[in-house]
Amino acid sequence: PNTLVGHGVYLNDEELDILKQTKSMVITNPSSNMNNGVGIPRITEMLQRDITVGLGTDGMTYDMLAEYKDNYLAHKLFFRNPQLMGSDGTKIFLQNNATIASKFFPKPVGRLEAGCFADMIFVNYKAPTPLTIDNFPWHMMFGMHSDQIQRVIVGDKTIMKNRQLFTLDERLIASKSAMVAHDVWQQLQLQSEHGPQGLWDKL
Repeated sequence: PNTLVGHGVYLNDEELDILKQTKSMVITNPSSNMNNGVGIPRITEMLQRDITVGLGTDGMTYDMLAEYKDNYLAHKLFFRNPQLMGSDGTKIFLQNNATIASKFFPKPVGRLEAGCFADMIFVNYKAPTPLTIDNFPWHMMFGMHSDQIQRVIVGDKTIMKNRQLFTLDERLIASKSAMVAHDVWQQLQLQSEHGPQGLWDKL
């Protein structure tokens, strides 16, 4: 019940049955799948089998709102069905992700209730059309962007406000990342010139 299956693009019927029987969970990563040209998993069928499916990024991005939209559009294109990933996509993003994360944290996430982590975001979104509980998912998908998030609270502590992070040094991280990236590319170049053994010798 705590097993996470990444991507799940090539799962067959027998394997889906095993996931259901073992209560394993699937994390779909649509932008990564599109980047690698590997296809899209059979999420609708998984949900029909009561398999819990969550949404991830596979490191392609940190922007879950963008991934939410990618998941919505990718399914329509891949399966040529404009009716896919409406309410299912919202359930995966908001409900199932919280369900999955709650299995691995000491307190539940995704709900503002006593005994849960107080995790919240404040979005500076000015709706151009009426905003209701019924059409909120569409506003979230087509109108909201990560750069509109003005405040982030995790476990009742503010970690970002007015686009300023309080717990991380973005400039320092970016600087270190640039140096590490340079070394990685050098190692990859060495591998391409001398084969895998040359890489391991360098490491």
